[in-house]
Amino acid sequence: GRIYDADLEDLRQSHERLWDAARDILSALEKLK
Repeated sequence: GRIYDADLEDLRQSHERLWDAARDILSALEKLK
């Protein structure tokens, strides 16, 4: 159980970083239009 919880936390954090990067890219693309 413990190892699984730590893995989920890691996944959640990397997922949030991905979304932050995706939002940055999308807003940059919007400015290019």
